[in-house]
Amino acid sequence: MVLLLKILILVAILLLIGLPYFRKLREASETTIHQSRRRQELLHQKESAYLAIKELDFDYHMGKLSPEDYKDLRAKYERQAVSLLKQLDEPEDAPAMETVRA
Repeated sequence: MVLLLKILILVAILLLIGLPYFRKLREASETTIHQSRRRQELLHQKESAYLAIKELDFDYHMGKLSPEDYKDLRAKYERQAVSLLKQLDEPEDAPAMETVRA
C-alpha cells in the first residue's frame, strides 16, 4: 500500500515537471511545420513567376505581344520574383512580408 502511494506521488511529480517541457516541444514542432509549409508555398510561387517570365519571353518573340505590353508585364513578374526571393532569404523567425500575387 505504501509502495503504491509512493509510485503515485512519483508519477504526479514527473507529470508536473514534464508537462511544460512537452508543451513547449509541441509548440516548437507546430511552428517548424508552419514555417516549412510557408517556405514550400514561396518556392512554388517563385517557380510560377519564373515560368510566367519564360512564357512571356516566348510570346513576345513569337510576335504575340507589343513591346510596351511585354515591358510592363515583364517588369511586373520580375518584381514578383524579387519579392519572393527576398522572402525566401529572410530568416525563418522573421515576420513574413505580404506575398505579391500576379
